[in-house]
Order: sequence, then structure tokens, then C-alpha cells
Amino acid sequence: MEPAQGATKPGIVPLSIGSVLSIGLFLAVWVRALQDSADGVTTSTGARFGLAVTLVVVVVAVAVRSVGTRTFRFLFLGPVLLSAMFVILSATLFATGRLDAAFSLYGGLQVSRSDKIFSDMHWVLSWFSCDFCTEWDPHYGPALMWLDPLTLGHLGLGWLLPLGAVTTLLLLVSLGVLARFSSPGARWMLLIAGVSPAWLLLLDRANSDAFILAALVLGAWLVWWKPSLLTWSAFAFILWVLGTVKYYPFALGAVLVFAIFVRFGWVVPVVFLAASSIYVGLTWSWYERSRAWTIRPDLFDVQLPAYGRVLVERAVVGPDSGSGVQVLTIGALVALMAVGIWLGTALADGSGDPGRATFLGVIAVGGALAFLGKVLWAGFGFLYTGAFLLLIFPVLMGRNGGDRRAPNYESRVSGVATSVGIVGLIAVFTPFNGVVATVFGILIAGVGLGAGIRIFLSMYLESSRPRSSPNDGLGDVLDEGEAILP
Repeated sequence: MEPAQGATKPGIVPLSIGSVLSIGLFLAVWVRALQDSADGVTTSTGARFGLAVTLVVVVVAVAVRSVGTRTFRFLFLGPVLLSAMFVILSATLFATGRLDAAFSLYGGLQVSRSDKIFSDMHWVLSWFSCDFCTEWDPHYGPALMWLDPLTLGHLGLGWLLPLGAVTTLLLLVSLGVLARFSSPGARWMLLIAGVSPAWLLLLDRANSDAFILAALVLGAWLVWWKPSLLTWSAFAFILWVLGTVKYYPFALGAVLVFAIFVRFGWVVPVVFLAASSIYVGLTWSWYERSRAWTIRPDLFDVQLPAYGRVLVERAVVGPDSGSGVQVLTIGALVALMAVGIWLGTALADGSGDPGRATFLGVIAVGGALAFLGKVLWAGFGFLYTGAFLLLIFPVLMGRNGGDRRAPNYESRVSGVATSVGIVGLIAVFTPFNGVVATVFGILIAGVGLGAGIRIFLSMYLESSRPRSSPNDGLGDVLDEGEAILP
């Protein structure tokens, strides 16, 4: 519904506050850079770029009432095909020895190329091949070692290609599912984000984060397809297993609150919380090592292709930590997340088919917590962390309009939602500007968290409403590809 003439656009107030916070952070970074500049003029922090984007976002939100988007029946396959083309083309170039062309491809797409195929998975498997003789990555918990006896000691580098292929397939299927559940505007966003450096790096490195992302998307699809205590329990078990390997998936257990809408579903989050607490308590020293890794001095380069609270802190404060300015910087980032939550609740609409609402709520909250857990709480996340922001895109754009059975159909998106979409794309397309990527990424993650909260509350209120017949209160069934935002 369009706002009445002269009425305030939904979300314009929190977006304005978020813009002020972003401008303040970028100005602080710029001033600090000018102070440290050799000539007092030249800086390379990217703060000016962040200021320019923020102003454009504000102008679009204020000046544009709504934007029409048109989609096509099989557009949801576009992001998958583009990503698959990158994988096939890069693999072909390296396999045929055309290294110059391959590195040009990676350079043009701003993807950091390693000297090994599926390099992150290669590193992990190399530990098993040499009986853990090499240095252990503190990101991983001790449960990873359990894979050795579970595979009878056979796990090693010989598994690299098949496991890498499975990882790639899981990511492509997950991207297709995301696009399938998206509105027309969000499908175009995912088409663009499908060639973003953050997403392509996750495909290229086959990092363990790929399994976490796929678990969120495919787990959400599973409980949409057949909502029951059994499917929710399976989803929770997968998240718990991933948490024993890489800790932060334990925080993703928050998505299990959506299980309360099935019979005895409350058991799922309660058991998950208990099991997670026990494991973290027993392996607390490993968790401390993992957190300590994120404050290493060599990670404080703002030009590093990464996201991180520590990157913004260093850009604002400089080499001296513990100052009041550092506390203010952290406070500004937390406030930015809170404003994002406000913005998400202002834009979201939890009405409609409960199954589809559950899917969108789970992926929005899961993607937001995965990003915030690494970037804001732990303090640092490599570039592929931005891939979790793609899980928020399906709730960033407007409802589906028109007849989905037609060859093409249209929908309209508010100017505020369009502005938020621009911020989301910038967050996954600025790999070598850690300050801008982090600030915008935290805002978008907040929006995803807020949208998920709004969806959950709407579903809870709807389920609590007395019904005179089995069909009362179910709401309108969403069209194919329809998202939650108005």
C-alpha cells in the first residue's frame, strides 16, 4: 500500500538515522587518515566513497516514491547460471594452463586467487593427510578431528576434488532456492550478487562457511516443505554439528524459535541451547583461542579484502587502542545494527503463507547472525563472510505483483527498500574497502534481523488469534516468488 499524501514513508526515519551514523563513521575515518597522511591530502581509506554512496542512498529514499521491477518465469535460474559459468570458465583456464587469462578473470572480478584449487578445503584436508602435523587453525573446534575416526582414517587430500565439487553444487542449489523464493526485485539483486567478489570467493575457496550457508538455506527449505518436529530436529542437529566444528553456528540456533509453530516444537530450541552450552563449556579454551585470533595486528589493514569491527576501529582510532574514541566507534557500530533492526521491522510484513514466511524468516535471521557473529562480535571475517548477506536479499525488496503464470510480471518497490538494496549490493561488491563493506554490511545484517523478528512476531500473533473455523486467520497465500517486504 502506498503511503498517504504527505505521510512519512515507512522506514525513512531509521534509514535517515542510519545514514547519519554512517556519515559520522566515514568522516571520522577520513579525518584520521588526513592526520596520518604524508602530505595531509592523500588518503586511501575509501571513506569518501562511503560518503558518496550514503548520500546517493538518502537521495533515492527521499526522491523516489516507488520503483517498478519486471521479472521472467525462469529468472531465478540466472544467478545459478552466472555462478556456474565462473566456476566452469576458471577451472577450464587453469586446467589448460592459461594462467594469465585465469588471473585476469579473477583480477577483473576482484576475487583473490590462491595457488591451489579449493584452497581452504585443501588446507583443512592437509591436516588429516599428515596426522595433524601442521599448524591448527584456531577458527575450528576440536570436533573437526572426529572426522578422522569416522572415516576410518581415510580422510585426506584425496577427497579434495569430490568434496569441492559437492560444496560447489550445494552453493549453487542454495542460490537457486534463494532466488526461487524471492520477489522480482530481489531476483535481480541476486543476479547481480551472483558475480560479487564475496560470493565468488566462497565458491572458489570451498571454505567451511559454504556448508553453514547451505545448511541454513536447505534447512529452511526442508521445514517449509514439511514442517514437523522431525524436520526441525534434523535442521537443529545439522546446525549443532556445524557449531562443534566452527563455534559461531551455535548462535544460528536462534532461527529454531520458528519451530514453536509446530506441535511440541518448543523442545527443539530448548534442547539445542542445552547441548550447545554443554559443548562450549567443555571446550571453552578452544573458543577463547578462536576469539583471540581476530585481534592479530596483521588483520588491521583496512585494504584487506575482509569485513571486521577491528578494521573500523583501527581506521578511526589508529594504532592506539583502549581509548574513549574506540569505545565510541564500537558503540556507533552497535547503534547502526540497532537502527538496521528498526528499519527491518518497519519495512517487513509477516502476513501471508506461514510456510513461506518461515523460510524467509529463517534465512534472514540466520544470514544476519552469521555475518554479525563474525564481523561485529568476533571482530573479523574474511571476504567470503559477505556471502551470508545474500540470504537477506529475498526480504530486501517488495512483494510480487501481477500474475506469476504470465511470461513476465511486475512488482513495485518503495524508494526506501530500493535504497536498502543498493546498500546491500555495495556491501558485497567492495572487497578491498573493509571500512565501507563493514559499515554497510552491519546495517544490512540489522535489517535482516529486524525483518526476521517482524515475521516471527506476526506469525506468533496470528497463531494466538482465536479462530472460528480451520481456515480463519491463515491469510492470503503468497504468489510464487513473493517476498515478505511490502
